[in-house]
Amino acid sequence: MTVVKPGFIVICTEEKGGIGVKVVFVIAVFIVIGLLDVPNLIKSRQWKELVVFSLLFITGFSLSFLMAIGVKLPSPILAAQDLIENVLNLHY
Repeated sequence: MTVVKPGFIVICTEEKGGIGVKVVFVIAVFIVIGLLDVPNLIKSRQWKELVVFSLLFITGFSLSFLMAIGVKLPSPILAAQDLIENVLNLHY
C-alpha cells in the first residue's frame, strides 16, 4: 500500500486496482438514487425540497467519492468536540 500525504489529507492507494471498482460502485449507486428521486421532485414542483436534496446529495457523493479513492477524511467528532468545548464553553 502506498501512502501519499499532501497536507492533512492522506491518500492510500491499493495495489490490485480495488479503487476503480469502488469508484464505479459509488457512481452507479448515486446515479440510481438520483434517477429515482429527482424526477418525482420535479414533477410535483417541490423546488425547495429539490434544492435541499441536491445539496445533501452532492455532499454525500463528494464524501463517498473521496472515501472510495482512499482519502482519509478527518473525523467530524473532533470538530463537534471543539465546538462544544471552545465555542460554547461547555465542558464535560
